[in-house]
Amino acid sequence: MTGGCCAIGCGIAECGSAVTDGGTLAISKLSVTVGRYGPLVMIGAITALLGALYVSARRATTVAELASKEHSIEKSLQTMKDAWRTFKFDLVPGNTAGVYILRQIDELQLQLDDHRLQTQALGFSPFKAIFEKDIAAWEASLSAMQQLLDLWIPVQIAWLYLEPIFAAEDIV
Repeated sequence: MTGGCCAIGCGIAECGSAVTDGGTLAISKLSVTVGRYGPLVMIGAITALLGALYVSARRATTVAELASKEHSIEKSLQTMKDAWRTFKFDLVPGNTAGVYILRQIDELQLQLDDHRLQTQALGFSPFKAIFEKDIAAWEASLSAMQQLLDLWIPVQIAWLYLEPIFAAEDIV
C-alpha cells in the first residue's frame, strides 16, 4: 500500500483502509469521505438509497407487469380480429339461381364460440381498463355474428329440405 491509499485505489490518502491477511479489504475509517458526521450517517444514507432503489425497482416491475398484461389483451384482440378478416366463408351456389349455401358451419361455429369465450375472459381481466370499449365492441360484433348464424342455419336447413319441392316443374 503506497501513499496511504487503499488497496482498491480510491485515491484518498487518508481513507485508512488496509488489505487484511486473508486478502479482503477492511475499511477502518469512512469519516474522511462523509465529513464531520461520521460513518453512521454514510451507512444511513446508503441504506436509504438502497431502500429507495428497491421501491423504485418494485414500481418498475409493477408497471412492466401491467404493461405486459395490457399488451397481452391488445394482442389477443388483434389476433381474433385478424382471424375473422382472413376467415373464408364457404358459400356455394345452390340448385336454384341466386341462392347460396353456407358450408363448414361447424368450423365457423367453433371459431365463433372460442372467440366469444376469449372475449368474455378478457372482459373479466383486471387489466382491461384501457380496452373496455374495444372489448365491448368486439363482444357486440361476435354476438351479432352469433345471432346471424342462429337465424341463417335453421332457414338454410329448411330451404335445403324444401328446395326440391319448390324447384319441381309440376308446382309452377
